[in-house]
Order: sequence, then structure tokens, then C-alpha cells
Amino acid sequence: MKLNEIVKTLREKHGYTQEYLGNILNISPSAVGKLENGIRKLQAAEMLKLSQLFGMSADEFAHYGESVSQVSEPTVVYEPSSQKSVTMMIELDGQEHTLEYWINTLRRVNKALSAD
Repeated sequence: MKLNEIVKTLREKHGYTQEYLGNILNISPSAVGKLENGIRKLQAAEMLKLSQLFGMSADEFAHYGESVSQVSEPTVVYEPSSQKSVTMMIELDGQEHTLEYWINTLRRVNKALSAD
């Protein structure tokens, strides 16, 4: 699901109006409509506010509606002799990723490198 679809789906699921979300995000109801229609991009600060409103992490919000099978784990490729050189190849069905996602990914990479 794209972020604009997630916003609309969760708003409707919780019974909120575009006006209510606009008040939460400090934007107009028409701007919320543009978010939901994919005309306006969701800003990181707005995503954090919405994830808190809907009672989930930003990462859970960004991947709402995805089954576990749709989300692939990062593939980490590195040379054991040079652990400073790490290449991450990550694909989640073309979805943009949150800062929280990247931080958690880097933590897993660091843990994997420390284990070797």
C-alpha cells in the first residue's frame, strides 16, 4: 500500500474526518485530500504525528497492510577482511522507507558484523 492509501485507509478506519486530520497536522482539509490522492507528499514530521495518532510506530505505519511475505529482509554483502566496506541491497516492493526503518536496519547490520 502506498502512503497516501495508508493515510486514507487509517483515517476512515478510525472514523476521522479530513478536517480532524488537518487539525492534527496543521494543514487544511483540502491538503489532507491531496495527501490521500497522492498529489501532496507526506512529510516525515506528519508521518510521525499520524503514526502516534493511530497508535503505531512510524515503521508500522509505513508498512501498514503489508503481509510479512511482502517485506524482504535486507541482504548484506561484505568482505570479511574489510568489515568497514558494507553494501546493503534492500527492496520493499519499491516503497520509500522511514528513518526508523533505516536505523533499525543499520542496527541489524552492525549486530551481524559484530557477530563475525
